[in-house]
Amino acid sequence: MTDHAPPIVPTQTAEIVSANILEVEAGGTQGGGNAGDGGRTYFRLKNSGATAWSGRLVVGGAIYDFEDPDEIEIWLGGDTEQQTFVEALRFAADAIEGRRFPTIERNERYPRW
Repeated sequence: MTDHAPPIVPTQTAEIVSANILEVEAGGTQGGGNAGDGGRTYFRLKNSGATAWSGRLVVGGAIYDFEDPDEIEIWLGGDTEQQTFVEALRFAADAIEGRRFPTIERNERYPRW
């Protein structure tokens, strides 16, 4: 983690409402180059009501599990990081919606689910 505030990037926000409410905010700079030149991507998910979720963060081999976070933020630095992140999100949406075949069964790692 850095000790300074993340850079400001233009973002868009949407509230997705169903039996739960999930807010998403995303944006980034374009053409900023690598992280040292100011290229940034921002992605945030916020539980705005009744979202059942948990997660895992692995840092230097240490595992941090968390239950029911208020929100999750991800910052990336660099243009290629933005491109690969967008492609990863597209792949994830396709896999979740059944347009691709999953290769790993994740539920064994998360017995709660």
